[in-house]
Amino acid sequence: MRTKRILLAASAVGVVLALGLSLRTFETIGVPLWRIRVVTESGSPVQHALVREIWKNYSLETEGHEQDARSDEEGYVEFPVRRVRASTIERAWGPLHSLLQQGAHAGFGNDAYVLAFTEGAEGFADYKAGIHPPDVVIVRPRVN
Repeated sequence: MRTKRILLAASAVGVVLALGLSLRTFETIGVPLWRIRVVTESGSPVQHALVREIWKNYSLETEGHEQDARSDEEGYVEFPVRRVRASTIERAWGPLHSLLQQGAHAGFGNDAYVLAFTEGAEGFADYKAGIHPPDVVIVRPRVN
């Protein structure tokens, strides 16, 4: 009888600990620091271009994010590290929820890209998770 109580108490403690650990949130990097240079097709830097970073973790977030910045005199713009904070339960439930909500159109993991706009020209650069972000975006004349 006593052994049964000890096992029951130990099991209860184990369940409480496991639940507590699964509710603990931790941070991961969604998009690393991104320093990018806006250039023309000939490689000349573009000053004061409007550069927009757009990012989202499709497994954990329902809304995307964006931030605008202007390129400096040398054509550079820098965006900070983007972090995602979630618990183990959220990290397990998020992808499943996305799949249940969107089916074959569901997205998973991090996605980020930048758009660069100047008078009459635009460019695009895409970040792939696990790879260093592109360091150049080339703006090309808009085709109407």
